[in-house]
Order: sequence, then C-alpha cells, then structure tokens
Amino acid sequence: MIRTEKEDLDSKEILKLIETHKKGLSRLQKLENYYKGLHSITEGTKDTEKPDNRLVNSYPKYIVDMHVGYLVGNPVSYSAVEATEASIGGLSLNEGTNGSGDTEMLLNELTELYDYNDEQSLNSELATTAGKLGIAYELQYIDSLNNIRLTEISPLESFVVYDNTLENNIKFFMRYYAIDKDVLIDVYTAKEIISYKQIDGAEELTPIGRRPHAFNDVPVSVYSNNKSGLGDFEPVMALIDAYDRAQSDTMNDMDQFTDSYLALHGAENTDPEDITRMKKDRVLLLPEGANASWLIKSVNDTWVENFKMRIRQDIHKFSSTPDLSDTEFGGNMSGVSLSYKLLPFENARKNKARKFKVGLQRRMELICNYLNFTKRANYDYTGIDVRFNNTLPQNVFELSQTLLNLSTFASKETLVGQIPFVENPKAELEKRAAELDDEIPSSIDMAFQNSGDGIDGEE
Repeated sequence: MIRTEKEDLDSKEILKLIETHKKGLSRLQKLENYYKGLHSITEGTKDTEKPDNRLVNSYPKYIVDMHVGYLVGNPVSYSAVEATEASIGGLSLNEGTNGSGDTEMLLNELTELYDYNDEQSLNSELATTAGKLGIAYELQYIDSLNNIRLTEISPLESFVVYDNTLENNIKFFMRYYAIDKDVLIDVYTAKEIISYKQIDGAEELTPIGRRPHAFNDVPVSVYSNNKSGLGDFEPVMALIDAYDRAQSDTMNDMDQFTDSYLALHGAENTDPEDITRMKKDRVLLLPEGANASWLIKSVNDTWVENFKMRIRQDIHKFSSTPDLSDTEFGGNMSGVSLSYKLLPFENARKNKARKFKVGLQRRMELICNYLNFTKRANYDYTGIDVRFNNTLPQNVFELSQTLLNLSTFASKETLVGQIPFVENPKAELEKRAAELDDEIPSSIDMAFQNSGDGIDGEE
C-alpha cells in the first residue's frame, strides 16, 4: 500500500511514487503472463539434442474464470431499502436540496446509468482483473454527453495513494502511460484532475492541464480480491510449475520411446545398406546366435501418474477451486452432499463478495456525490442493497415448496428475493400485482394472501 502525508504533490514526489509502484510491477506482470499462458516453463533456450517439450497447463485461467463465474456469472442485483440516518455532504432532506432523496428514485437513476455503462460486463472485467492480480481499479469520469462513465484502469499502469490514517483514505489516484519517449501522467484528487508530461525522461514534469470534477472525492473505486491482495492462483503457482514440468517430462519420455534404438546383438557384419534394406522390407535377417531388441528408457508410469494426480488435487485444494472432472461430482448427488463438496469454493466466493461489495458501494457513493451536486438531490447510497447470486444449479421445484412453507413467516418481497432468476424482487411483485387484476389467484398467491402480507410485506 503506497502512502503519503502530503496534500499537494510536486514533480519530485510524483516521480518518487511512480518509482515505488514500478518496483511491484514484476509481480503483477508475471501474474498477467500466467493467466495468458506464458508460464515459466516456456522461458529459456530449448535443447535441440533431445526432446524438450514445454507444455503449458492453463490452470491460472481456469481458476480465475471459475471464481469469476461463480461470483458475478449471475448479475449483481440491487434493491432499494431504507437508508441510514446519516446525511450526505452535511445536507439533510429538503434542506438546500430539491427534495430528491427517495431510494426508489436513486435505484432508477443507478439502473439507467448501469445500463448505459454495461455494468454487468464491467463487473466481470473487474472481477477477472482482481482474480488475476489481486486488485482492480474503476475510474469514474464525465463523457462528452455529460453522462457518468465507468471504466476499468489496469493496475499495471495505475495505483492508489492512501493517507497515513487508520481509515486508509484515498488521497490520490495516478495513471501513467508512455507515448513514444514521453510519459503522460494524470493525478486525480478529490477536487480536480491534474495532467503532466515527462519529456524524454526529464527529472521535472511539464504541467499540461487541470480540470475540476464534481465527485467530491477521488473518483476511483478499489476492488480487492482479498485482504492480502493475492490473485486466485498466486498461492499455487509453484504447484502449477511442477505440473507443467511433470507433463512436459512425460511428453519427453514418450518422444524418447518413439525415437528408441534397435540393438542388434551378434550381428557384427551388418552395414548401413543392410539397415536400409531392413527398414524398407521390414524384415530382419540375423545370423545364427544373433538377436535384436529395442533400447528404450524404463518409465514407472504408475508412479508418475500418481504424482501428477497428487499435484492436481493440491492445486484444486489450495486454490479452493472444485475439479468438475472429478468422478465424485458424477451421479445423483444430493443437495447437501454437493454443498459439502463445494464448501471451500462457497467460502471463497463469500469472502470475495465482501471485498467486491466495498468497491460497488464506493462506486454508488461517488455517483451519489455527483448527482447530489449537479441535481441538488439528497441521495444516500446506503439505501441500496447489493446482492450476489451464485451460479450453482438449483432445484427450483424444491425451492418453490420451501417458499410456500415459509409464506406465513416472511414477507413476499423477502421470499421472491430468494428466487434465483429474479433480479429485482420489488419490481417483480409490482408486475405480479398488476397481472393479478385480470387473473384468478394461483396457489402461491393464495398462500401469500393467507399469510396476511401485502405487496410490501405489511399487514
């Protein structure tokens, strides 16, 4: 974590912070390369005198994609709830505002904004980057149409600078990238964006522009993969390297077996012409007492396969990633048995969801800051609930029976929120209420009505 006590940064301090960030780039670049299939086994000069296969097993991509799909494969859903009593920016409702503070209005604003930014795809990209590198950054800016835009910025070319307090408040966000021999640097503060250019490695930066923004905070959201900032496959990289070598050595042994030598015993008078004729006719004419045999490398295939199996199991175990090719996933497993089998995977998802939710909430906070300033509203991001929906297959029929059994104990909105294919429970209930005006109530409607709950779960 990069920190500073300074409120304003000069050229020397900016370049110093960039150099600090560059010291960690080798780790990030290695993680990026492994995800792309550029493992350490591909490095170095190949031996031309013997088989030298370099097999890459794409476990990093498999692990990251599995976790990302389980986390945000089903879109994150948002619903309006009662906001906290804390005011936004020191304003209370109807005090110097236009009176807009309703969570339903905010949810509608967010829905339109997220559709405009293709938020579901962006969440997947952010989760993938966090899964690869341990962290991801999302920058907010205003486009030419005065709309809020959300975009991902690679940690390979950007970083966050925090203060020295226990709250770890974000003080600056820096992005730098090279164009020919020059480096362009953007410094985002809570009030403005300051742009510099480093011309041909100069020690002093040339200011090229300043422009204010209305987000009332540094317009960046941080998505941490976990507390340690590790990628999903980072703890098992040594095991992945070992599996790559084991698979490559097995392939090399196979090549050596194919290229084995024929040993002729007691056939001293054999000349090259005899060997050529034997290859063509596929017949050996040996003198009395002579014999032939293949000279091959002896390989303990059972030991090798058991060793590779153990590595595979450890990769899945220590990365909390299920091996769906495992025979234990076959057959008719009960829901409870499957849950126990996937318990580490589910625990990892919950931990990742908690960290990812922090970034989503900061995203909404920045959006509220902008809307409150530009529209004189009083939106409170704490009035929006965020829910992650895993992608495990579910027995919808069994779930429907459970919901019916619970209909006398919980509100309709709570129960409908448990249905996996419903993204907005409140909107779904409103649509269903409109349909009921022209329909005969179904059994589930009767069950809800018998419970005495209204559309909003009130008696």
